[in-house]
Amino acid sequence: MLDSLVRLSFTLVLGPLLSTALVSLALASTIMSPKVPRVYLEAAAAGYAVAGLTVALLISFLRVLFRDIIPSIPLGGRLPTAYGVFTLRGSSGWYTDAGLLALRLWSLYPLLAALLIAAAAALVYYLARYYEDLLEEPLVYNTS
Repeated sequence: MLDSLVRLSFTLVLGPLLSTALVSLALASTIMSPKVPRVYLEAAAAGYAVAGLTVALLISFLRVLFRDIIPSIPLGGRLPTAYGVFTLRGSSGWYTDAGLLALRLWSLYPLLAALLIAAAAALVYYLARYYEDLLEEPLVYNTS
């Protein structure tokens, strides 16, 4: 089961990189000029959505890891062989500093995911209002 998490965990690295790239375009554009191009706003909405989905994926990975995989790891065992009994003493493990921090902050992850998805929804709402304002103005001006 751990092998499947290793294969899928590349998305936990790809998600924040993609999200940062998409949102940074809109942030850099607002610093450069007061009017942000629509495509940058749409990219920022997509970036917020990617960030929220990545946090949701992290939560599901942690749930599978801590509730299903870690408790099923045997602490020791005996294996009979043709030459005798092969005895495994207890297994041990340790957490990294980042792992301990992730364990301490696990209750904040759903809130963080909800905030990122709400920010994406607000940005999409802003874009929808922006498009509605564009459609209210005439696209072709009659000069006669």
